[in-house]
Amino acid sequence: MFIVSVLIITTKRVITRVFILNFSTAGPNATALLACTLVTGITVPIVLRSYSTQREWVLIFLTAVGILISFSTMPIISLLGAAVAIISLTSLLIVETSMLDQHIGVATGLGVLTIIMTRAIAGAVSLYATTVGRVGIVGIVFLLIFVSLARGDEATDQFITTTTLPSFAPLAGVLLLCSAWLAAPVASAQWAGYPYFSAVVYSVGGLTTGIVIVAVQPLSLVQRTILADLSVITGIAGILTGGMFGAAGTVLAATSVPILASTGGRNQMEVWHVGIFTACVQGACLAMLFGFVFALNAAFAPGGMFLEGRAVSFMTGLTVLIALTAFAVSIRTPSNDSESSTTGYIQTRRSMLACLATGSISTIAAWRSAPQMEHTTETELRVATYNIRRYFDPTGAYNLESVANVLQAQRAGIIGLQETTGTRLTTGHTHGVRWLAARLGYHHAIAPSTSAEGYGVALLSTYPITHSQTISLPQTDGPPRDALHAVVDHPRGLLSIVVAHLDTAGQIRVRQTAKIQHFLDGTDPAVVLGDFNATPTEQPIRLMSQSFVDAWDRTGRQNGETFETPTPSRRIDYVFVRGLTVQNASTFGTTAESDHRGVRATLSRGPEGDSSSN
Repeated sequence: MFIVSVLIITTKRVITRVFILNFSTAGPNATALLACTLVTGITVPIVLRSYSTQREWVLIFLTAVGILISFSTMPIISLLGAAVAIISLTSLLIVETSMLDQHIGVATGLGVLTIIMTRAIAGAVSLYATTVGRVGIVGIVFLLIFVSLARGDEATDQFITTTTLPSFAPLAGVLLLCSAWLAAPVASAQWAGYPYFSAVVYSVGGLTTGIVIVAVQPLSLVQRTILADLSVITGIAGILTGGMFGAAGTVLAATSVPILASTGGRNQMEVWHVGIFTACVQGACLAMLFGFVFALNAAFAPGGMFLEGRAVSFMTGLTVLIALTAFAVSIRTPSNDSESSTTGYIQTRRSMLACLATGSISTIAAWRSAPQMEHTTETELRVATYNIRRYFDPTGAYNLESVANVLQAQRAGIIGLQETTGTRLTTGHTHGVRWLAARLGYHHAIAPSTSAEGYGVALLSTYPITHSQTISLPQTDGPPRDALHAVVDHPRGLLSIVVAHLDTAGQIRVRQTAKIQHFLDGTDPAVVLGDFNATPTEQPIRLMSQSFVDAWDRTGRQNGETFETPTPSRRIDYVFVRGLTVQNASTFGTTAESDHRGVRATLSRGPEGDSSSN
């Protein structure tokens, strides 16, 4: 189970690094080459040839070293370290699969439960994103080493005597599906539109059900595989549909994981055939997976016009491919008279105890990591806006903890954030807004949903958020630009907040600004926080200034440039207010947190009839 856990974690790391490089320094050609490191099947015949105890320890050593290197802040170095780890782990897992037979399904289910538990403790973000998560990864690696030491050489000697290997391809496909989605409940939760805590409960329940089916074996292999195929296809379809189907879909998809993985422990094949078959399935799965990501980010991707709106098709194709692979293996596996027998009371009991332990810790951790807010009675209002560049610093390393420290220092009651797109594979399924809210004690709201394109905007508020909605702004053929409208319950009365992130250039920004103004017509008081991608002399800002006060113009010092750090030359981030008095304004932030500086302002309700706020 620890091999499965580390393998899924590092696979997700490679995928995240690939996309960061693709959209930053390396470009599509280099990242396409690096993505090939995920096709580990081609290394199987080479690594497992003349396998020995000494070589097993070499693989374990390479895994540990690769994991440590994957912590590097340099994207290429980090990616290569993770790639070394997954190549080593693939061979180690095949050895385990050969000895566990179909019971590898139980180990896979427990491995995914371990990841869900660790991510819940880390706060619904990538394990690489926080200190707690990184400690969790190191802890799992140490457990892997400890178990290997405790097991001794007997198991390895048993494997050395084998001449054939189980068909690993179905298991390889399941691991990619878990890396892409099922091992991160926050992904399905944000896509389908239900709370993260519920997603953890659904995932734990589904995985436990699948583990029971594999452990007890109430059906034949073909019957179990057909059941799992229907479950995974229906489940993923339910998640993609969302709404009331999302919850049921999560349970069904999670239930299928142990069953489909157990298929990978059957149908013995020659070593070279295992490697070729696995590599082909991995390559096809990666094509579907990368198609899904590029389709979801069509506005950023080369040839995006041909991919737009096809994300659901690619994810469905990935699921069907895995289901067909498992079915093909099951029908080619000779039936066994003992197949329908139970695995034994002790083994089943151990599996259930492990499920109970990891599942309980997962749900408790998910509940405890939810934002916990204290009611505030402050009448003075501090607001801030900050473009946080998708939780990554200039090197492509996660900077959530650094951003949290900067925001905490501002002591702002309301914070508007831009470039918050999270819970996607390209960010390691990191729900950074939720993590920041939990860490700093805020209520939160986000826009748009994960299933939509765009950079994303969010609101953090110490005051209760009574209403929130997405405002669809006019757009060009570039990434969609949505704004978030929220109503917060301030001690002095309800307050409307809009968080916006406008296009980078052109007249489209004027139309987007007009949409925001029209939306807030007749609303007083109101605050607009955002990255307008326009300087004070440009038309969008002149238009906003007709009905709102630019907080920096009223009380700010010098020019207040916010872009691009470390030596900003343009002021493009703003706090606009109406019906409120601006007391002061300042900028904050460094290159370590973002390529923008944030803007902070202190506001207050002016006396009745005071025109200084308009």
